[in-house]
Amino acid sequence: MAAVALVLVGAVVVVALVLSGGTSTNATSPARRAALRDYCHDIGLVQVGVGRVDALARLLPKLHRDVAKFTRAGDAKDAAAVKRIHQAATKLKRGLRTGSGVPAATTQLTNAIGAAPTC
Repeated sequence: MAAVALVLVGAVVVVALVLSGGTSTNATSPARRAALRDYCHDIGLVQVGVGRVDALARLLPKLHRDVAKFTRAGDAKDAAAVKRIHQAATKLKRGLRTGSGVPAATTQLTNAIGAAPTC
């Protein structure tokens, strides 16, 4: 059952990344472009290990840093969107660790990624 959940989590997140509508694609300032570049690199890690607690543990600090970079760049909308990804990834990590709530956390993460900046 755990293996099926991991495959499902990975497939759902990849689809969300592909279909992501994003909140903003206009990288006007150098700080905004740098924040988007770093976020896009970091969110790519989701495809690699979203169904593993250790991978999520490595991703969470990067997302926290991305929120701060978007905030410093004056992009509150994308900062809030990345913060929602962070919250959903935290919930998924907890669910994977405890073995409960994984489908709901996966849906929340998928939705958050779908509403986040487009890479």
